[in-house]
Amino acid sequence: MDSATKYKVFTASVIKLYENVLVNETPRADVNYNITTPTNKDVVAELINPIRNITVTNNDGKMTHTFKENGESTFEYVDAAGNTGTAKAVVAWIKGEENPDVPTLPSFNLSLETPKETLNSGEQFEVNVKVKNMKNFKKGLIALTGKFEYDKEKLEVIEILEQNNWNLDENSFNDDNFKFVTESDKYITEEETIFKVKLKVKETIQVPSETIFKLVSIEGSNGTNDISTSDVQLLLRILEKEQSEISSNIYKIEGTYISRISQKTTVTEFKKNIETNKEITILDSNGNKV
Repeated sequence: MDSATKYKVFTASVIKLYENVLVNETPRADVNYNITTPTNKDVVAELINPIRNITVTNNDGKMTHTFKENGESTFEYVDAAGNTGTAKAVVAWIKGEENPDVPTLPSFNLSLETPKETLNSGEQFEVNVKVKNMKNFKKGLIALTGKFEYDKEKLEVIEILEQNNWNLDENSFNDDNFKFVTESDKYITEEETIFKVKLKVKETIQVPSETIFKLVSIEGSNGTNDISTSDVQLLLRILEKEQSEISSNIYKIEGTYISRISQKTTVTEFKKNIETNKEITILDSNGNKV
């Protein structure tokens, strides 16, 4: 685009703004809707793009109105000069008894399942991510995307394992923002595990604590529409790290070293003369396991 063309577009824009603000004293604004397709959710209408600053005089002074069913609502407002205006919001696409022709939308949920929710420091565990409660799917679910949220000071993701017909590759998971995307080889209509997440509790945790592993911003696809669903989370409890303790009435123990052991001492005799609070590994002076 040359400079002359840029100048003409800019000039026309200025003239239009001048006419809206100075010639027409009625303040105007647009209405925007957060959902504009058939839905069984609440629809929020918002007053946007006023040509100058306005104050809403009804609706408790709010610039938004939530529709729980189909209907109309009028925003009334005034500008700084006292000029008044109105904007009507109309919603006719919420499914209900009065409008059964609005199609029932497909829906689903995800769940996070693990056999053990109480863990020790340094322990590894798996979380199964399952699709559940599938309703009103004609073909089925074929793709999913979402994002992991967890405390990196307490947990680390070791591996994500694909399950059933769901595919994961090097591009499926973003290590920086923990977003994931996976697709199935076929349309899914029944509950099944999508993938497993293998995690580890950080060994640096020394005191009892709780942490949450979440899946958020979840969306599925039936090949035609994107279908949002609720976030899911898993509460995990981490136990106090148990310290290894060794004692003996015969040998001298200093830190991780044991001395005063006779050269003729057998392994069996040695183990009889020590007591531990947990299973430990003992090495000789050459690093060999005894």
